[in-house]
Parts: sequence; structure tokens; C-alpha cells
Amino acid sequence: MIQTRSGAASLVFILLLRVIENCYAGTSTASFSATGLGQSGTVQFTYTNANLQVGLLDNFRVVLPSSFAFNVGGTTSALVGAISSTSDTWRQGTITTSGSTMSVQLNSAYAIYPVQVQQGFLVSVSYVRNPFEFYPSYANATVSLLDSSSNLRDTTLAFLPALSMTVLPPGSGSVALLNNAARSLTLLRLTLTTSAYVPLNGYLNLTLPAGFTLLPGSVAAQSPSNFDANVALYVSDVLPSSRTILLRAAQLAGTELTYLPPLRAASLSLGRARG
Repeated sequence: MIQTRSGAASLVFILLLRVIENCYAGTSTASFSATGLGQSGTVQFTYTNANLQVGLLDNFRVVLPSSFAFNVGGTTSALVGAISSTSDTWRQGTITTSGSTMSVQLNSAYAIYPVQVQQGFLVSVSYVRNPFEFYPSYANATVSLLDSSSNLRDTTLAFLPALSMTVLPPGSGSVALLNNAARSLTLLRLTLTTSAYVPLNGYLNLTLPAGFTLLPGSVAAQSPSNFDANVALYVSDVLPSSRTILLRAAQLAGTELTYLPPLRAASLSLGRARG
């Protein structure tokens, strides 16, 4: 009977302790330097909890939706600092990534550990690629604090900012006619600058103004310039009724590229159209 009472009392105590811990859960936020679909940039997370002391060997673990990717455009790294500090005092954290999960070991990266985190910490993570498609308005990242043995100390949700469609910013493309004579067949020279990565199953849609005629079977991509050496852009379809050319990117044999990198004044000729 004594052992039974002791066990019950212990169980009640543990449950009560967990309830108390949950009452003191921290908060976290997420912000992006690039908010366009497919863009790669820096993601900054903050974590604040006035009731926990962060130790030298603690870890932050961030789990993003699976449509995000690390190491796109460069090697992902993490800077750690206090929210109230200036960026010149931030220190490099030891980062590991797996899928859309990232862990940052604080170790001795930041000189003021261990400290109370009333004002909070921030983790700035580079070269994170946004999804190619919109996510729900309630999408979030899980930001957790773990000890050196990977025991969970606290976990929070950081809601993600909305993304926008900014693959082709205004004024980023142009089309030149190589033959300006009226009603003559001409090649088109298309020049593009894009701000995001495009998946290889995606496409670029070029629609000509009224008055032009596209001839089925006669439109092909030629003489590409400033495109990634591992990707070829080709005409996948021509829609004469809407004067539209659909361009797709194809992965070249022997490469592992799964997306078309941002273009910088890339150009190619398309022929032929009648003006």
C-alpha cells in the first residue's frame, strides 16, 4: 500500500510538472529575406523564453515543411546571436541538415552563454530555397530547444510569412524581332532575368501580342546564351490560337540538377513567327 501510494503520488507530481513546464513554453518567429516562390535566401528564426537558461551545449532544431530545401545557391550556414545584439556580434553555429530539418549546436559560438533568454536568441540560416508552390496560410516551422543529449527542453511553432509569385519581376524580359519587315517570317530573340529557381517540370509561357502568327512545327529554341551548362531550354508546345510558346527546361544526361537556376540576361532565339 505504501509503495502504491508513493507511485501514485509520483505520477501526479510528474503530470503536474509537465503542465507547469507547458505553461512556460517559449515563442518563436520566422522571417525571410526572399519571399518569392522558388527563391533562395536567408531565413531568420527567433526564440524567446524568459523561464529557461540556454546552455553551451544546447541545440536549436528547426523543422520546415518538406517543400523547403537547404544548400541551394550555396552552402547553408547558421549565425547565432541575441535578438538585442547587432549582427557584428553574431557567431557561427555548428549546423547539420537532413531533408527540411536543421539542427544548430550553440557550443561556444556566442560569448555570453549561458544566459537567461528574456530578450531572446536568433538563428540566421543562409541558402534556404522556398517552395515552388504556395503553402497554406497556417503553415509553420517547429523550433525546438534540446540539451546536449538531444532531450527536448522546449518546442514552439513559428508561422511562416506568405510567399509571392515573383519569378519574373516587371521589366525582366524582352523580345526583339530579327526581321522588322511587316508580314515577314522572323526569329524572336528572347532575353530573361529571373529571380528564382524554376523546377524542371515547370515552364515559361511566352505570349505574343495580337497580329502575330505562330506556325506549328516551325518554332524551336536556338542559340542559347547565359543558361546553366547542365540544363537545356526547349519549346515543348506551340498554341497558335493564343499566340503562345511554352518553354521547358530539361536536365542534360549525366547531371543531377532538378531545377533551373535564376537567369541573368539569358537569351535564346525562337523561330519562326510572322509579324
